[in-house]
Amino acid sequence: MQAYLGSRLIDVAMADARYRQDALEDPGRELLIALVLHSRAEARSARPTTASARATRNGGARRVHRDLLRQAARDRTGVKALDLYAAALEIDSVDDAPVHRAIAEDLQQDWPTISAQDVRTLEEAKLNLVRRFGEAARQVTDRAGQLARPASPAYRQLYRISCLEPSYPIRLAIAQEIGAGGDVALGQLERHLGPPAWSQPPRARTGSRRHADAQQEREEAEREERTWREGITRAWLAPLLVGSVSSARRVREAQRHLERWLGLVGEERSRPGRDGLRLSFEVALAQGFKYAANRRGEHPHARPQARVYLVEQATEMLRETRFWFSRLTLLHALCLWSLPDGQQPARGSDTDARTLVEQWLATPDGGSEHPFVTEAAVLTVWALETGQPERFIWIDESGIVARVGSRPAGPQAWRKHNLWIPPSTGWTALHRRALRLVADVLLLLNLAERRGRPGGRERRLQRTNRNDLPPCLAGEREPLDPTRTAGLTATAEPGSNCTPGCPFELCPYPSRSEASYRVELSEAFCRHQQALSGRGAIRRRTAPWQEVIPSDLRRFWRQMGQRAQPLDRDRKPRGDRSRGTAGSQG
Repeated sequence: MQAYLGSRLIDVAMADARYRQDALEDPGRELLIALVLHSRAEARSARPTTASARATRNGGARRVHRDLLRQAARDRTGVKALDLYAAALEIDSVDDAPVHRAIAEDLQQDWPTISAQDVRTLEEAKLNLVRRFGEAARQVTDRAGQLARPASPAYRQLYRISCLEPSYPIRLAIAQEIGAGGDVALGQLERHLGPPAWSQPPRARTGSRRHADAQQEREEAEREERTWREGITRAWLAPLLVGSVSSARRVREAQRHLERWLGLVGEERSRPGRDGLRLSFEVALAQGFKYAANRRGEHPHARPQARVYLVEQATEMLRETRFWFSRLTLLHALCLWSLPDGQQPARGSDTDARTLVEQWLATPDGGSEHPFVTEAAVLTVWALETGQPERFIWIDESGIVARVGSRPAGPQAWRKHNLWIPPSTGWTALHRRALRLVADVLLLLNLAERRGRPGGRERRLQRTNRNDLPPCLAGEREPLDPTRTAGLTATAEPGSNCTPGCPFELCPYPSRSEASYRVELSEAFCRHQQALSGRGAIRRRTAPWQEVIPSDLRRFWRQMGQRAQPLDRDRKPRGDRSRGTAGSQG
């Protein structure tokens, strides 16, 4: 209400130089929202006028406010810069001569320098900006025919920002915004979407590289990390853009890029002596299918022709891949595509759903399945039978465990979203067996994808590429030793605490500074896992793959909860985190 009332007079206030200087020195959330609301009111009042009159009026307060916010953002390195850029992008998106790309170039240049002591606050501000960037880009695209001066959204700059960003959730959010960009996004990134030349597994370094000085090593590590991030983003985008493009030419281009990626899946196994796709890129490609499958029929990027094509390609990829996490992810994608948008379950009987899942997972060699994939198959059958996918599967592992969320509505309830599983869904919506599965999946991913150079992460993923589990997850969990790496700076070499003879070489569990790719499990989530193994909680107190007595499992999750306590204490209260930011309320 304060922001709305302020928007009625904000142009008068901002005309005063002294007020303007004081206000932009430390702009609060209400001020930024008021400026955005004022830009909308000014745009509405300009609509009935002629084109010349509209161009004249748009040279007034709106552009002045946009330029002031843009200048104020360039002078900062803190979280406030992100809020200022977000407000500038929103104000600019309704202008008749937007400078969307120029603002995006400033943001790209400043992105590496923006930091904050509270990592959680910085991540929330970045996620907020990415969402508002995507909305502004789509608005500029939709208004292309009404603009006084040609302009196009800055998807290329947003793509480059993803290569600079170390946080997995933020890179994923960027990919989803670009993936909704349709023909314009594909046209701008056409040369950046196929599998790169470095999509093959990394080679051993030569002697000269081995003896490079420290500075060269750091530069090489930074280049390798940026290259790896770019490959992950490309793989995410390949299926997403197939679903959002509309013109026949762009559809063919998007399909060609996707098929180039799929041509590398299983290449090493089917053609001995040839290099296949890096497992990290294969996983990202499978995740791209699942993000596309989460779009329901009324979603603007869920074209029926694209849906049929993507189902065929995902089914073929599931036949080709043997990596457990890729198979689990593709199984979830096919489940979502098989759900009808009505209120009835997808299949008429338990036999139909089970047969369908068995057909998806069938492989030519008939080999055994990974325990996690076996459990995911059971949960997928239940999702198909009940028509409630949010209870048995998830869209993103790190996203769902980081959010408590709310319990799912009944199967007959009307769905308000155009996504099967909206981003607001949290771990409390999951069935207890799905909770156990997502917890251990994340533990194994954090063990393999801990901080380090991409080549090391790839080798650890390769060590998990088998149809059994490490002893620390299948049996006693003492080697994980989460209390030893509870600190922010404590480090331990992977494999230094493993059970003798363990072929995985992943223990102990990484410290919070190492587990950078996925997510740190919260205390609430860990305490709930502890309760699932509690006395009388459920009939079977351990998962099918856990050969451990419940008391030992409870002790492990109690230690994980204690490890998360310093993280939770370091976070500010939510009211403090959102103060002074243009959050989602704007």
